[in-house]
Amino acid sequence: CCHYCKSTWKGMGDWGKTLPEPFKFVFVPLSKGNKQLDLASRAFYVVRDLAPNHIENFLEIAFTKATVIRSFKEWITILGRLGLSEQAIIDSLNKPITEQRIERGRRLAGRYRLTATPHFGIAGKYATNADYTNGDYRVLVKLLNVLVSESMQG
Repeated sequence: CCHYCKSTWKGMGDWGKTLPEPFKFVFVPLSKGNKQLDLASRAFYVVRDLAPNHIENFLEIAFTKATVIRSFKEWITILGRLGLSEQAIIDSLNKPITEQRIERGRRLAGRYRLTATPHFGIAGKYATNADYTNGDYRVLVKLLNVLVSESMQG
């Protein structure tokens, strides 16, 4: 995974907790055809299904390991450390909802014309990333706040 995502995911998630209703910050892992990131994405959705309260723990691990894990069996071992049984993981992985969530991520990437990560879609109208703020995440948060405010008004 990119060092920007690794260094900013927690802060952006914390920012997302401050959003007013009805806005909601949602992590959507995207693989864009990369096998290792696809495996991490599938692991994310398993955790979301079986232990949503462990998403932050999973993300901490994922941003360190996503590019070095070569098989889903390795993710099963890691998810086991979060208290998930191998059978529950396999069952979750095979649920139609898991594939639907992965496909939704792909559709969102197309809808928001994903060009870089992390990428932010707001209210189905706006999309931005740190490229628009020369990599300055403080400015990015200000931009996101403006886009949320614009969406609330109109």
